[in-house]
Amino acid sequence: MRAKMAKEIIDLVDQQLPAKEHLRPGQALWNVVSIHTRPDHPRCELVPVILTLVDPSDVQALTQEIPKSQIVSKAVARLTQEAYQQGALLSMRDISLLLWRTNSEISRRKLAWEALHDQILPHVGSLQDFGSCVSHKSKIVRKVIVEKKDPLKVAQETRHSQRAVDRSLKDYHRVRTVLNRTPISNSSHAPLASVKT
Repeated sequence: MRAKMAKEIIDLVDQQLPAKEHLRPGQALWNVVSIHTRPDHPRCELVPVILTLVDPSDVQALTQEIPKSQIVSKAVARLTQEAYQQGALLSMRDISLLLWRTNSEISRRKLAWEALHDQILPHVGSLQDFGSCVSHKSKIVRKVIVEKKDPLKVAQETRHSQRAVDRSLKDYHRVRTVLNRTPISNSSHAPLASVKT
């Protein structure tokens, strides 16, 4: 029994403190909110993840005089994806601390990367609707209603569950129905026929 408990304690320590030999130059260990809990949960679970702050390709890009804004956008994408692959969700505040940039700059770089790649990055704002991040419901609705994509494909593209996509579509149709049935007393309000692109 003692040997079993000792092994569990050692495993727990190893999970929280990976051996430094596992870190490459430019990487750091960071405790991040688990995918399975929200940051505001009373028993918020933190997961230690290894993040690449500086990648050799970043250095190469600098030598080629690629604008730093593009390099930062790529770093934001890399960090969120690395955390997600290790079972955690970074916030933009986490990334701003790691890269010594303002929250607003990190958010702009994230949005620029998402627009360029037509992909939503996994973080607490996009997957848990937590924080000041703009909800991705509008992107989900636009992809299904305007772009006529299959909701299953949209769920995969946005890293949301099929249930979350269905809920966003249901909310959209409910609001649209109410707006179209409400008498227009003010000329500035027009019926909501479709999502604006």
